[in-house]
Amino acid sequence: MSWILTKYITKKFLGLFLFCMLAVVVLFIIVDLVEHMDKFMDRDMPRAKIIEYYLYYIPSVLVLVMPVATLLATVFSVGGLAQQNEVIALKALGYSLHQMLAVVLMLGALIGAMNFFASEILVAQTVEQRMEIERSYRLTRSSRVKSSRLMNLEIRDNDRLITLGRLNPQKQLATRISIETLKEGRIVERLDADSMAFNGSTWLMWRGYRRLFSGDDERAAVIQDTLDLKLQVSPEALIRAQGKPEDMGYWNLKRYVHLLKRSGAEVHAFLTELHLRIAFPVSNIIIVLFGLPVAYNLRKRSVAVGFGVALGVTFLYFGIVKLGQTLGHSGSLPPVLAAWLGNALMGAGCVVNLVKTRK
Repeated sequence: MSWILTKYITKKFLGLFLFCMLAVVVLFIIVDLVEHMDKFMDRDMPRAKIIEYYLYYIPSVLVLVMPVATLLATVFSVGGLAQQNEVIALKALGYSLHQMLAVVLMLGALIGAMNFFASEILVAQTVEQRMEIERSYRLTRSSRVKSSRLMNLEIRDNDRLITLGRLNPQKQLATRISIETLKEGRIVERLDADSMAFNGSTWLMWRGYRRLFSGDDERAAVIQDTLDLKLQVSPEALIRAQGKPEDMGYWNLKRYVHLLKRSGAEVHAFLTELHLRIAFPVSNIIIVLFGLPVAYNLRKRSVAVGFGVALGVTFLYFGIVKLGQTLGHSGSLPPVLAAWLGNALMGAGCVVNLVKTRK
């Protein structure tokens, strides 16, 4: 009997979850399409390309709205059972709140795992295709730069500050290079060259100048032979350095944070985003813990009340997450605390709700 009831609750929850996911994604795309339709028309963007653009956009939207769909599915499935007095029947059959909570928690954990892997696999593979369409049809300011050539790049490599006028990832060639070596905050050496190339393991420079600084003295010399720079950054690392941290997957972002730490660069924003990669999927579990007790006691109230509560909690949660993200980026909060701020406060609300819930 217990297995039958578990199957019944699971089927009800998943059906509502998929419906909420579909409804929110469709609504999101319609709003975005209306907002950007003038740009699509100004760029003479074909209908097939617009469809392709939004197909690449869907994985990012799915990852974003999963916690919302999880909360709505919890409220409507359990709230529906309470409204129709099925909770009383479940209790009469010996099916307690804790058993129901275990089932919905398991579903929340499964959705959280799906959220993480969707972010790592689907989003990571589709965000570049979407950005390529944006660049091709000049939908954003950054689209002026062709995808085959990246301009005005800057990154640190240990005690070196590297500035590139242009990078061609396909040819693994950089032009208009300036490399400054720093010691105790002062420039002790500067290399300038027209070009350098990556041979698979290191960068090679030729036809350049080397300047050495000691106090107020400066010595300059022409680079006669090919110079092995022994830089620890690859063209891939240079490209990742120009991207937004929110567009990177967990493992790529983790590698890039390691590179930044090694170079001595500021990492607050990137570390905050790295911890958010774990905190955001876990929110599916926290949201279930919060939403189920609220819905469980809806017998004397309308399910619409539960929907209002769910909507309010969703806006509050995302507001706290955004606040923590901003504080983490600015360095006002440690990255771990900033990333987990929303889950921590929501978790405290879960404890209060569970204690007050009629068993």
